[in-house]
Amino acid sequence: MKKLDSVLHESQRINAIMTATIIRKAKVSCRLSDGTSMPKGTWVMSSINAAHHSEIKYENPMKFDGFRFSRMREQPGNEVKYQAVSTTDSFAFGTAPHTCPGPINQLKVLLAYIICNNEF
Repeated sequence: MKKLDSVLHESQRINAIMTATIIRKAKVSCRLSDGTSMPKGTWVMSSINAAHHSEIKYENPMKFDGFRFSRMREQPGNEVKYQAVSTTDSFAFGTAPHTCPGPINQLKVLLAYIICNNEF
């Protein structure tokens, strides 16, 4: 299941279901670290494509690597990360504490059903 989980997460990373998420309205005026001014009431959102294809976070980000996330789990401290739910690196279905485990688990159940009820 760990390898299947990795393939599903990588598929989600490469083929995001949307381009942006985590839409918020600024409660106060502020200036971002790059100098950008953001007046109170400004709507902002996170770009999923930018996050999922970042060379800072992923080696060869444009290449599909089904076992990318299983290798990431092999790193010390990441043994239980990058599996059942999305992480801050992959947030198409929300991020903690609002992460939805349903989409990945639903795909696992569907694939298990197909495998158990068909001959290959």
